[in-house]
Amino acid sequence: MTRRAASERGSKTQQRAAQKNATSSGSTTEDTIHLTNSIAPSESNDPEATFSSASDDDDSDDDFAQQPGARRKRKRDGDTPKSSKLSKSAASTGSSAGKKPPRKKAKGTGKEEHLTLNLSNLWEVTFDILHEIFSYLSPLDLLNIALSNKANKAFLYSLNCKSIWKAARRNFPGLPECPEDMTEFQYAFLAFGKECFICEKKAPKKPYTVWAARKRFCSACLNQNFETARLYGHPRYSHHADIAPLLKFLPTVTLSNGIAYTCRDTARRWVSMRSNSSNASKKAWVKTMVAKWSVINEHAKACEVWEQQCLDEVDEMKKNNFDARVDALLDRLEATGWQAEVRDIKTVNRPVRRRMFCHEPLIQKIFQKDLTQRIFQTQSTALAALMQSYRAQMHLRMRRELLVARIPHLNNAVKAFTATVPPNEVTPTVGNFFTHKEVLDFVINTPSITNAADFTPLFERLPALVQELRKLMKEKLLTMVGMTAGDFAADPAVVLELATTIFQCRDCEFGDAQRASLMRYPRVLAHHHAVNEECRRPIQEKDVEVLWEVTGAMPWNQTGVVKFDMYAAVIMRSVIEHCGLDPKTTTKERMDELDPIVECLTCNNLEEGRKVMRWDVVPRHFNKEHKYVNLSGAVRIAILKGEDAETIRARLNEEEELTRAAADYEGLACAQCFKHGNTATLRRHLIKEHGLDKSSVKDNIVVRIDSNSVQKQFCAWPPRKEVKLDEGKLVVRPKKY
Repeated sequence: MTRRAASERGSKTQQRAAQKNATSSGSTTEDTIHLTNSIAPSESNDPEATFSSASDDDDSDDDFAQQPGARRKRKRDGDTPKSSKLSKSAASTGSSAGKKPPRKKAKGTGKEEHLTLNLSNLWEVTFDILHEIFSYLSPLDLLNIALSNKANKAFLYSLNCKSIWKAARRNFPGLPECPEDMTEFQYAFLAFGKECFICEKKAPKKPYTVWAARKRFCSACLNQNFETARLYGHPRYSHHADIAPLLKFLPTVTLSNGIAYTCRDTARRWVSMRSNSSNASKKAWVKTMVAKWSVINEHAKACEVWEQQCLDEVDEMKKNNFDARVDALLDRLEATGWQAEVRDIKTVNRPVRRRMFCHEPLIQKIFQKDLTQRIFQTQSTALAALMQSYRAQMHLRMRRELLVARIPHLNNAVKAFTATVPPNEVTPTVGNFFTHKEVLDFVINTPSITNAADFTPLFERLPALVQELRKLMKEKLLTMVGMTAGDFAADPAVVLELATTIFQCRDCEFGDAQRASLMRYPRVLAHHHAVNEECRRPIQEKDVEVLWEVTGAMPWNQTGVVKFDMYAAVIMRSVIEHCGLDPKTTTKERMDELDPIVECLTCNNLEEGRKVMRWDVVPRHFNKEHKYVNLSGAVRIAILKGEDAETIRARLNEEEELTRAAADYEGLACAQCFKHGNTATLRRHLIKEHGLDKSSVKDNIVVRIDSNSVQKQFCAWPPRKEVKLDEGKLVVRPKKY
């Protein structure tokens, strides 16, 4: 290379460096652009100057916060200004080779250089062409171009470019025109910017744009500059009645919690300005401020409407994109063998299925990007597991829907059958029928069931099924006795008939239901709490849960509400032994034949009399009177005999007959038509409806299987004057109670 060629090359290098230095001078430290509070309308003591417009000086750099395009390179130790480097480079061109050459950058480690648009090079281009080009941009694009350097800012700040900003705004239908109190720059930054006007940081979440205040806030700055609009149930500044017309224009923002907040500085400035004015000037100032702020308020409302429309459009676009991705994934799943599941997800009248599918964490993860074949193959194993789980849930749901539709018809069929069973016999409920394998298979696998008549093929089997179900219920009862009765678990063939075999219901153990708390076989198999539980306890089986939701019934003692009553068994053993019998072999029938009358000597009261009762009432008496009373564990009873026993027995019979004849008692039934009622109503019913004579009426009235006992205790008179300590039989309660 000749010396002349080297000299020409150095001259060209110097020219390019000088041109680059001139172009980049718009982003030096002195040219950093900052946002000031001049964006918001200014208020002063002078009403005329309260809303002066911001200056449109093209050379002003104090209108907006620093933007990414205007951010200069970080200065490192040992670095020199770029212009100085360029000058040294130009000066050293052609110098002696003795100086150290500049250090070369390693390949691949340097930052990419971005081309910066400089409108100073486009002055010769026709304005119409620039207008046409910029009309396709958004106000945010124009804002970024203007913030890149001074030349671009000077061009776009000029009055000639106002039409360019208007054309850019037309790309956003519904956006109101630029208000008179703001420049185009300010309005574009307010409408499309992201930075907080106070801390100049981008909010991690959506910022709050307060259009009336002409500012945008992050959450932290909003909390610092705004206060609740109401204080103690009243508007915060309602005590300033002279500026009340103006206070309704305070910049306000309502958060997602429904609480409104107002600008603290604006409110305090207004209060301060009005306190420094006379009455006449104050009224004029308020009138002027109301006029100005009413215009601002109307414009702010229009901007809020436009902002909400934009948010709705964005949400709709996101929803459409998400739905498109869902459809693409479902199509791929359908092509890989999940046709039934995909059809179930796409059911039009069940949108919740698609929504629940989309809320799966795996689906949310996949839909973060557009679905590709690579993503589908990568997630194929996880998707297969998800669809397998969905298939199982779908089958459970379909089974549930089938049961919900068919169980009512089964219930009607069972009710029709039980209406033919005598009321003093144990009849399995729909819950017991439902759990029978043959019945459940019929309900599930029959092609079509629309009414109770469709169960006609099953009706022929119902009598045999009743016997099977009774046997199953009895076996369940024997199992419970064998596990909980302890020493009272005798031979299964006779244990249910023993006088010491007593059961208790937890739901009717206390309160007025005391009479139903102690039960024997077979009444315990028909106890309403055992088959119509209020379901305060969890149900493990899904089919039984559906049955309970539809009919309110369930299989006998599904939740374990009935249990063997150990306390009553211990008490009854003492009574039987006091009668001279063996508790291990004495049956209830044998005790009913003897019908011993028992007196509780511990309850003898000189003011109330003697507590007397039938033998079968003794456990209930102890449960109510002595179970939770500290009597050192000992209670004394006596078996009445002779004339005293006969007198008490007659009184007890009379009390029981009065109970059966009460108007609210329905524990009896007609043996002819199974109508429920008391002795008075059923006696008239049998004579009038069935034509029976009075002598045979009593034989045609039966006790319903699940009716409460009418046996009672009462106080006999006169009381015993004194009870000796060694008198009567000592009854010791179980220690566990």
